[in-house]
Amino acid sequence: MASTGGKAKAGSTDWQELDAHVMGHKVAVRVSPVIRKDEATSIMALELTRAKDDASVDRVKTNSSGSEGNKLSISNYLGSPSIYRPGTGASLVKLLNLGSGRVWSTTDGSGANDNGFLEVTPGEQTTSYLSFGKVDTDTVTVMVPMAGFTTVSVLEADAAKKAGVDLNAASSELDQFPGAATELAAPVAIERYTRALDDSTSTHTGGQDITVTLASDVTFASDSADLTPAADTQLQTVADQLNQYPDGGTLSIVGHTDDIQDDAYNQPLSEKRANAVKDRLQQLTTLDKWSPTTTGKGESEPRVKETTDEARAANRRVEITLTPTGGTTAPKSSTTTATPRQRRRQTAGPARPRRQGLRGRHPHCQGHRHQRRGHHHPRSPHPH
Repeated sequence: MASTGGKAKAGSTDWQELDAHVMGHKVAVRVSPVIRKDEATSIMALELTRAKDDASVDRVKTNSSGSEGNKLSISNYLGSPSIYRPGTGASLVKLLNLGSGRVWSTTDGSGANDNGFLEVTPGEQTTSYLSFGKVDTDTVTVMVPMAGFTTVSVLEADAAKKAGVDLNAASSELDQFPGAATELAAPVAIERYTRALDDSTSTHTGGQDITVTLASDVTFASDSADLTPAADTQLQTVADQLNQYPDGGTLSIVGHTDDIQDDAYNQPLSEKRANAVKDRLQQLTTLDKWSPTTTGKGESEPRVKETTDEARAANRRVEITLTPTGGTTAPKSSTTTATPRQRRRQTAGPARPRRQGLRGRHPHCQGHRHQRRGHHHPRSPHPH
């Protein structure tokens, strides 16, 4: 049962180490390979060791939970808030397959004491067994809260002993408490969100579609459907996304405004802006394989239901939703290099239930409902 500091390759029986700090306490984490116990269940072991010289719970002023005898309650930070959903122990651990954009959640977890919690004193070691649905890849990336990420191999049941995973002990401990969340057995799509450094665009990628939101204060001239010179940088981001899916799909372009003018003004403006975006996209890339539609929502679907300048700026937008044939995990045909303006800060996480693209408005005016000029948003170069 070797311990390594790198990433395990397919077929490896090595455990991986993570140096964690749980609410200010030193805890070493060892992650076993994932074992396919049967056609429906996969098992993994998480070994946690608190440092011998770790500070007492009382001395760490970070609201870290503990019990009598200087025991650190790790389950409060690595586990579910409920000991029954899903199970106990380190049940917030996730398995990710970045190549296919999928994530597995824990269906059950074991604790180490009679209450099902993981509690350790300085120098003490404890183990939490975790169960997942069927994991159909050769390796997975393991996300351990407060510890980080590492990659382990996925092995068949007959390799469990060699990998140092006791399937009998795992089954016995996992069966101690009811309430396994079997509905979490199937993997779900990882959602990704990126945002331009200047807030001119943001992109949300789910398992089936991609929604790019354009800030209208950047895309259009004030109170107009005329594209600004900066709009091409935004729209090239969309064109690059379209080019990654040569089989095409459906393309929805929706314009939104703020609530400053009445609907008789806002509705046609939102429609004109959606059509202007479509026309320019057709010049930047071919849409032959795509079925585009344009819609204007006026002020009817605000992204932020407030009347501050910031909220109104967020509501002035165009949302472009790509639904590629075969979903967003289909093979990409090309890669592109981002310009400095296109570089994004990006986050990734376990998927939430699939939702439609964010709804909100498009840019145009600011100030009073009947006053179109003289107000500037801090991020907007135009008066609205």
